[in-house]
Amino acid sequence: MKQRLLIGLPILISLGLLCGAGAFATHFYFLSARYSHTIFGLKHRLLDHLECHLAPGVVHPGEAVPVYVSYSAGDSVQAGIYDIHRRDTVVPFRAFAAAYQPLPERPGVEGTGWEASFSLDLPTSLPTGWYVVEVTGGGFARRISLLVVPRDQPQHRVALILSTNTWNAYNPWGGHSLYTRNYSPVASFWRPQPLADPWLPDTYANYQLAFQSAARDRHVASLLDSAGIGYDVYDMLSLHRSAERLSRYDVLLFSTHAEYWSEAMLRHLRSCLDSGNTALVLAGNVSSYVSQVDPEAGTLTVHKRIDQLWQHADSNQLRPFGLEPSFLGFHTYSPYVVHEPDHWAWAGTGVAAGDKVGTVSETFDYTYMYSSWWQKLLFLRRKGRMGAAAGLEIDRPYAGTPANWVTLGQALNPAAEGHGEVWPDPDVTWSEETGATMGYYDHPGGGLVFHVGSIAFTGALPYDAALRRLVLNVVREGLRRRDTL
Repeated sequence: MKQRLLIGLPILISLGLLCGAGAFATHFYFLSARYSHTIFGLKHRLLDHLECHLAPGVVHPGEAVPVYVSYSAGDSVQAGIYDIHRRDTVVPFRAFAAAYQPLPERPGVEGTGWEASFSLDLPTSLPTGWYVVEVTGGGFARRISLLVVPRDQPQHRVALILSTNTWNAYNPWGGHSLYTRNYSPVASFWRPQPLADPWLPDTYANYQLAFQSAARDRHVASLLDSAGIGYDVYDMLSLHRSAERLSRYDVLLFSTHAEYWSEAMLRHLRSCLDSGNTALVLAGNVSSYVSQVDPEAGTLTVHKRIDQLWQHADSNQLRPFGLEPSFLGFHTYSPYVVHEPDHWAWAGTGVAAGDKVGTVSETFDYTYMYSSWWQKLLFLRRKGRMGAAAGLEIDRPYAGTPANWVTLGQALNPAAEGHGEVWPDPDVTWSEETGATMGYYDHPGGGLVFHVGSIAFTGALPYDAALRRLVLNVVREGLRRRDTL
């Protein structure tokens, strides 16, 4: 009996410890879900950090760029600015004083409230475009996209409009976002924006961020640059304010995940199209939620209810994209099957009918469809896996799709929500009937609207020459059409 007790006691102790650890983990998980902003504030006070942000919006050449920094590991940081292609340093790095700054109670909603720590002066001769502010110190490095736009007339014919509303909606910094378990319908632009980092690492901490961040949009900028096509870069707040400036461009290009649109943005885009613009939508899950934007307060407000989806808002007359978000094939990944291979859009690609393009994309979300922390940890083993060009979230034709829509590629996503299945997974029924759709329609204004219907598309550009050529063909066709108006 004594021997049995001696053997059983360690087992009982081990089971007790496991149960206690499980109870603690469960309690902490739900505690952190409810009080994530409080826990974030404690970490901000107690742990060494370097955090920084810019004011929301765009800037002009010759302006000063205030940088808002909280730094607890020293008394100075290094800061400078370089271009998105990392060819030129346009504001040399040097030391600036920086110190710890406290947070308000709910920084995800209220913003940081920080004072500007220093300013970086842009040269008056600086070309317009996409730049990066980098701040380093104490072993930390932070990178922030800086959009430098013309003061008056466009400097180029193409405007690249980044999904800055979506970056903010998914941003968990401060403990609140539209996607944290401690949900808030209000998300402040006045805080650090991890998704604005063009080199955001694809780590477990960033599992819901990297696949739709500036790191994917950078592929689009690189493609345009490699083809010698100049572009100016804007945020979505610019489209909210007015159509007047953006209507002077020939091609408007939306990248990766343009999910959150206000009614003003949709009206202004329609106005641009009516004046002859071409729109390229290299994105998926486009114009999903009805959004309110306050540029002066720097907030995005979204009430995430079924009746707040644009497709339930009697908005066919507002949404000009030709496709709408679909939950079929959600979080699965597929190539596109080529349609219309002799079409001008496929010129120079060498594709044939039935060929599959976009079989590889660096976009792959390995944890999102699992709600519990232990399932997410379990599926870390899939980190680093590659997806395909059509996937994550997709768009398809609907009642409002124009009658002159032309399908150039049809993906094979299955008719069900997935958990990261990638074609040709034999356990999935892959079908063109339910996959993402890629194509365009001729707009009455004289341009065209091209839509790829997939978040994962931009992650495939570095790996697929046919898709790169297709995008450039459509951009050049948009420029040609504007020249003939």
